[in-house]
Amino acid sequence: MEMKILTLAMQYAEEYWFVAYLASAWLLLIGFFIYATVEASWHRLKIGIKILVAPVVIVFGLLDVIFDFVFGSIMFLEPPGWFSGRFTFSQRCEHHWNDEGLRGVIADAHCFLLNSILPGHCRK
Repeated sequence: MEMKILTLAMQYAEEYWFVAYLASAWLLLIGFFIYATVEASWHRLKIGIKILVAPVVIVFGLLDVIFDFVFGSIMFLEPPGWFSGRFTFSQRCEHHWNDEGLRGVIADAHCFLLNSILPGHCRK
């Protein structure tokens, strides 16, 4: 019986590994943004200056290019075919920042962090 359950679990994992990968990547990215937003706001309050953190700036630059094509609609929980054109990551943030619910919270956090690091990058 245990072997049958283990075999079924292995088959399920093999068939749906990509979904699990996307979900874990999405959660990891959300965790990073929450952490980075808290860090950015804490340092701004503590020091009173804009933060220029090279790794975070590089990550956001890559997000604008990569995550539009790979994870953009998954990140914001958009239904397939919602937008006819492609948005960059910061354009998605601007589009969703005033939405109610999770999309708005995600976009608001991203816009706040983008503007903390790169002033005027994300217009609200």
